[in-house]
Amino acid sequence: MYWTSDGRLSVDAVFVAAGVTVLLLLNIVPSVIPSPTDRHASAWEAITSLSISVLVTFTLAAITLLKGKIWTGLFGLFLFPLLIVGAIRLARPGSPWARWRYQRRPHKRARAARRERRVRQPVVRFMSRVEDILSGLHDRPDPPKGSAPDGAPAPRKAAVGRQPDDR
Repeated sequence: MYWTSDGRLSVDAVFVAAGVTVLLLLNIVPSVIPSPTDRHASAWEAITSLSISVLVTFTLAAITLLKGKIWTGLFGLFLFPLLIVGAIRLARPGSPWARWRYQRRPHKRARAARRERRVRQPVVRFMSRVEDILSGLHDRPDPPKGSAPDGAPAPRKAAVGRQPDDR
């Protein structure tokens, strides 16, 4: 069904698009594009500078994404220090990086799981509440007709002067 936890992906995509749009409106360009500080640089120097910038940025972005840090990787393309932080910090426990690199390092795997419970899960719950407020309650089924707002069946109203079995 569309409005399940998996269906939230489209809502997340809208938030990513809105965030990128806000960054662009604030005139924050992707960090891949070097700033034109030296106008007297030759074409060769400009190409080399751009190539190195693209290589470093996308390498750090790939590491960050492999560590399961999607938001950090996406916004790190605009704010380069986020890519450095994302590439250095511990990976999320279910990420490909954790599966490849933490198999023989149980202490790192345990630290990643603790950090997931302590830091990531409260953030995810908060973001889910914000999404629910902005776009409606997704993964909760509609209550049946005639039920109370909390989903419980509505109490039957007895007619005045009649017992429930007096039909």
